[in-house]
Amino acid sequence: MTKRLFPLLLTFQILISACSDSPQLIKLSDDDLILAIGDSLTFGTGTSPNTNSPSILQSLSKRTVINAGIPGETSDKTLLRINQLLRQHQPALVILCIGGNDILRWKDLAQTQNNIQQMIDIVQQQGSELVLIAVAEFGLYPSAPDFYQTLADKNKLPLDNETIPALLRDSQYKSDTIHPNQAGYQLLAEEIFTLLQESRAL
Repeated sequence: MTKRLFPLLLTFQILISACSDSPQLIKLSDDDLILAIGDSLTFGTGTSPNTNSPSILQSLSKRTVINAGIPGETSDKTLLRINQLLRQHQPALVILCIGGNDILRWKDLAQTQNNIQQMIDIVQQQGSELVLIAVAEFGLYPSAPDFYQTLADKNKLPLDNETIPALLRDSQYKSDTIHPNQAGYQLLAEEIFTLLQESRAL
């Protein structure tokens, strides 16, 4: 896929999503904080600290975005630290992108789904809004596991279940076999920004 066609494909996917009953969020105020929680895909492995997706999203959204990504982290570890992160930062919005290392380590994905559901429950009980970003199952055609859509539907959450799999299907957006490069993180941040606009958070 060419660099020119990739954004067109994502735009087409966004237009389809916009025609559906997309879950709506409470609009963020100018001083509200966004907390990005996840693993290396949030941390930004494969690019520089100022060109990871949370940093780019901060520039796009004009809101403070805290990068709470830890490379190599599995969903059970994220579950253990999410309460502390919420207490420390008191975010208005959480962007949750976790599960890739569960897949890489052949963990039970039913347990991964349960871990993420517990995180969703904790975030919502704390009064924060939440957006879910799906990771990819790896293979000849990387795609998001079905449980992300299940979680989004059950909890009425905005979901991006296509961008990361699409990035990993196109070598020009990859720094290695499982991580985007700078251009890939740029596109990821732009798609998250668009999702926040569609859900009326921005």
